[in-house]
Amino acid sequence: MGVPKSSKLDNSSRRRSSCTTPMMDGSSRRHSSCSSQDDAKRVLRKNNDRLQSKLDAVLGEGPLRFGPPCYQPDFMTQFRSLCQKNPHLVTAYAATKVEYDDWTSSRQGHKANKDFTDAEILRVVQYCKYNESKAAQMLKKTDPRYLRVSSQDLEEQLMTKTLFPLDPSLTTKDGQSVFYMRPSRYFPKQHPTRAVISNLMYVMNSVYQRTGTYDDENHGMAFVANTNDWTWENFSTDYCLKFMQGLQGMLGPLNVDLFLIVNPPSWFNKVWKLMKPMLSSSFRRKVHMIPETKLHKYLAPGYEKYLPDEFATGKCRTDQLVLDFVEYRMALESVTSSATNNQRLASFGSLNVQNNTESTNNKDDVQDDHSISEDDLCKPGKSFGGGSHGSTAELTEHMSFSDLNASMVAWKRR
Repeated sequence: MGVPKSSKLDNSSRRRSSCTTPMMDGSSRRHSSCSSQDDAKRVLRKNNDRLQSKLDAVLGEGPLRFGPPCYQPDFMTQFRSLCQKNPHLVTAYAATKVEYDDWTSSRQGHKANKDFTDAEILRVVQYCKYNESKAAQMLKKTDPRYLRVSSQDLEEQLMTKTLFPLDPSLTTKDGQSVFYMRPSRYFPKQHPTRAVISNLMYVMNSVYQRTGTYDDENHGMAFVANTNDWTWENFSTDYCLKFMQGLQGMLGPLNVDLFLIVNPPSWFNKVWKLMKPMLSSSFRRKVHMIPETKLHKYLAPGYEKYLPDEFATGKCRTDQLVLDFVEYRMALESVTSSATNNQRLASFGSLNVQNNTESTNNKDDVQDDHSISEDDLCKPGKSFGGGSHGSTAELTEHMSFSDLNASMVAWKRR
């Protein structure tokens, strides 16, 4: 019952036959899966092209360098695609949601703003490598507003030029995108910690959104801190702790793979003694304190052209870089926003990151001592059986929200 031999079949016919020829082991399911995946990819490309066209119509070359945009499909499209690659996703997602829902029910009224969308939960499960215990733990520690803050909310903070992504043409030698901070522009006693942490999470999220599609796990990024003109007035232990948690992936499904502290002052060893205990052992190996002259060891050749002119060797105008980034993000968020999303976001309220009435030493900002560490995230999750890879693909081919709810009910009864 194999594919009949035919010298007359051209290459395209052979490719079609690989998806459509009946076989004893159930190729009709594979044909349906193959067709649906191809259709999904075509729709994704079409939506990306449409989104790019809209941005091309309103933006110039400068802002457009922060593209191209990556269209995010609806939740079920993402879920079906990921399930076909990982048979454990159904049970991992269901178990995570059940555990998190039970936790929120038991703490009703204790902590506000802890509702996550299905897509956000899926992203956390994927980030935690399908380990439902780690994923549920991350949901408990994450403020979802960090994942939803907009450029409009953060415009004033972004325009301080404290923290922003660099031109996407600048990468590390490993191909990671780079974002940048000038710590001397942030004064903990004058501005709330939430402002700079929101800035950090927003920039990391924007890099994540640009560096791949929803089913691409390669979202590596690097962080360059230019410590020129940095003084003790730009430092506080509370702010440092929260910032280090954000870099390590303890505040949300985002982390950096390389941290370069450039031109550290002579007294930085005192800061390092305070900072070191805040970092996991694996993350410490990603931190490098270097003079500007050593950047070539980590950044791809030609980096000087895209490096901010705040460095001696940098040739990229810092002011224009920030303006272009803010303009691009505002246009992108305007094009991709919808009335439904606006209503949902409004229900959670504003981060109010510029509210100076917030205490600069807000203990809520630093009390997450039990956040999951990067080392924990590297541990393997529980293994869930309950079917072969083929049966999972068959289940997810026409999966609906009711199917997911049934999975969660079944998991809860275990």
